[in-house]
Amino acid sequence: MKNRTKTIFMQWVRYIIFGLQYYLLEKPRGLDFTMRDKSVINQEKGFNGYNKTSESHLRKIFSYLPFEKGLSLIDIGCGKGAVLKEGIKYPFVKVGGIEISEELVTIAQRNFKRLHIADKIECVLADATEYQGYNNYNVFYLANPFGEEMFEKVLKKIELGIEKKEGKEYYLIYYKPLHAQVVEKYNWKLKKKLFDKLRQYDTYIYVRKK
Repeated sequence: MKNRTKTIFMQWVRYIIFGLQYYLLEKPRGLDFTMRDKSVINQEKGFNGYNKTSESHLRKIFSYLPFEKGLSLIDIGCGKGAVLKEGIKYPFVKVGGIEISEELVTIAQRNFKRLHIADKIECVLADATEYQGYNNYNVFYLANPFGEEMFEKVLKKIELGIEKKEGKEYYLIYYKPLHAQVVEKYNWKLKKKLFDKLRQYDTYIYVRKK
């Protein structure tokens, strides 16, 4: 009962914080990173919709990455671009995202243009199971965008993209890791567990050396 009460309380805290952020800081400037979007939810096809990872939690995640190794970030299921917006504040060699919803890609690209950062981010409309550019990145961010079956298809595609790069190090960041058992099939080693107090979700950071 105590945990249930805490969960409900944190939901309301989150709604208030994200609501204030959107209505006071984003909407007056024509931006939209924060509001949840359910348009991509399709359990039959394995899509979970868009929920933003908070900026404070992203700062914690990125603090554990070894930027001196020359890292490039891709957000798989990037939605409205919140992770990408934060990513360019760090010394990533490249920051990119893919998203299957044309509507969300349009919103993300509009956000970037209004912040004058569009030239720093590659955000493209693509199916994550068919995308051919994973070999251009070594940090893969996923905020629980897929159901288990779809998630495994994406991991297989990533595997094909990195399999020929011997001596390289890769990182997989899995926010709200509901299907962590799938990751373990592909020789990713758990490096760090973090907890997002605002949304009450775990984040697992995995490393893989080829």
